[in-house]
Amino acid sequence: MKKRTLSAIAAATAAGAALALAGCSAPAPAPTTAGPEDITLWLMGSDTPQELRDYLVAEYQKVNGGTLTIEQQDWTDALSKLQTQLPDAANTPDVTEIGNTWSSTFTSVGAFSDITDLVPELGGSDLLPSFVQVGEADGKNYSLPYYFGSRYVFYRKDIWAAAGITQPPATLAEFDADVKQLTTSELSGFWLGGSDWRDGISWIFANGGDLAKQGSDGKWQSTLSDPATIKGIT
Repeated sequence: MKKRTLSAIAAATAAGAALALAGCSAPAPAPTTAGPEDITLWLMGSDTPQELRDYLVAEYQKVNGGTLTIEQQDWTDALSKLQTQLPDAANTPDVTEIGNTWSSTFTSVGAFSDITDLVPELGGSDLLPSFVQVGEADGKNYSLPYYFGSRYVFYRKDIWAAAGITQPPATLAEFDADVKQLTTSELSGFWLGGSDWRDGISWIFANGGDLAKQGSDGKWQSTLSDPATIKGIT
């Protein structure tokens, strides 16, 4: 019988992903006591290089004795495939990578296995707490970070120089001030490709705001109208 999968999360603000496992670890599988077991791992897109895929297959065979089969999925339809196939044990992966923003979709409904006991072994104790907390629900861990990415800002030095700005910003406050100075009736000081509400969360968090908070009664309340959140949005 297939085990429930654990989720993989990306460090969202840093554009990454994490892996949720059932009986194995990422990147190196953890020993199991049940003997060799053949498992399937879903990886999203081509973010995981072939060298690491080969390592995972070889390491799992060495540690567990079973066969690790890696199946690549497309980010575009992976969410719907997981939602429709999780109830079907025959087509459910044992381990899957997911985007970190998907984590709550599965952890909150019991779709993934509890890997709380594996957190130290999988390196969770050494990671930034916020990355690990994305995969938590009710005090238990159901997914852990798999990899992290970085955000980049590209800028036109000639436009900045024309505005009298000679040094790139070193802080978010300096960035805010610079792009305001660059903004004109014909030019946007800061442009984001596409529309993504998650990009704005960085400013909310940086100003001490939040999207929602859980009260002592266990219920969640929106904090979008809190002064700190409004400051970040502004």
